[in-house]
Amino acid sequence: MLDSHFASFEVDGKAFLAVMGFCGLWWLLARYWAKHPVPSIQFPSVSFLRQLPSRGNARWAKLPRIFQALALAFFLMAFINPRLFYEKPHPPLPPQSSKTEGIALYFILDQSGSMTEPVTVDSPRGGREKIQKIALLKKLTEAFIRGDQAMGLPGRSSDLIGVVTFARSAQILSPLTLDHQTVLDQIHKLDIMRIKDQDGTAIGYAIYKTANLIAATRHYAEQQRDSRNPSYEIKNSVMILVTDGLQDPNPLDQDNRWRWLDPEDAAAYARDNHIRLYLVNVEPSNNAPEYQPNRNQMIRMAEMTGGKYFSMDDSGNLAGIYKEIDKLEKSELPVQKDLLDQLKSQLSKDEMPTIYTSVPLYPGLIVLGMVCLLVGILLQTLWLRSVP
Repeated sequence: MLDSHFASFEVDGKAFLAVMGFCGLWWLLARYWAKHPVPSIQFPSVSFLRQLPSRGNARWAKLPRIFQALALAFFLMAFINPRLFYEKPHPPLPPQSSKTEGIALYFILDQSGSMTEPVTVDSPRGGREKIQKIALLKKLTEAFIRGDQAMGLPGRSSDLIGVVTFARSAQILSPLTLDHQTVLDQIHKLDIMRIKDQDGTAIGYAIYKTANLIAATRHYAEQQRDSRNPSYEIKNSVMILVTDGLQDPNPLDQDNRWRWLDPEDAAAYARDNHIRLYLVNVEPSNNAPEYQPNRNQMIRMAEMTGGKYFSMDDSGNLAGIYKEIDKLEKSELPVQKDLLDQLKSQLSKDEMPTIYTSVPLYPGLIVLGMVCLLVGILLQTLWLRSVP
């Protein structure tokens, strides 16, 4: 049994409309066929057939069609992807005042397939070592949040931290929260995208979506100022995007204006919402001369927001950007409960895997459909055969 309580039952809206359209078309065709029966040969009389002895299974002649209709119904229900959502239990929030000092910080982490490639970095034990880019990303991000004296990182215990991952699309791995252990657990479980159709490097879309989350948080704060709920103000908002590549959306999204969004347009949106953007590239080969135009674009993107672009070969390397962010001015942020309520009201449950557990029902519906189809075929073939 799930250690959570039932939240809701949802289906895919577009698929539901498609199924309704299919059922409507089927109904129209059925009416047409009723008015225009298929060609047939007429006999002067079939009364002699009534004199034949009746078999007991004649009364079940319609069973194959019933099971076939049930199979189609189950397949259509599976197509609309019904899901049950259970809200995960949250640990009790620690006592805190209505306002908390810190900054709002979102990590935007690349999980495209190329992040499994190794890179050579300085080893804490001296010398150089090879490590997968995804492992390096997780290691340094965890060090920034938890703190690492050897790297000069004191930790960010007072900040609200969230994590967004991206490949073909951007997913909220963890919303802004003071529960840093939950964030660290999610980062520790982070893996690359292994489904080919879901791979890609949609940097523009990831920046825009994350900036929109921060903008929505500010809007929520303004709505609360005149209510009895504690008010708060976010003055410093930061996004740290760590990637090993350049803008490269999935070709399947060419007609999707958001997933094909130009990175500079997304950075401009972040700038207009007063959000600093730090871009960190962990692929040394991107420092080659032929990628200079791409690096210039990423430098413009970061600098237009008041942030900075870092590359693996820069003297400050990845720890340097974390030290610089640590110097940002503190600001007043909302308590965790306010943010959870805001996210629940503005995001779909599919986008909040750390808050809701999704239980898909389509596998069971497909199995039921296959069973009904098989039973219908066996009945029609073996026991309830009919003469045309």
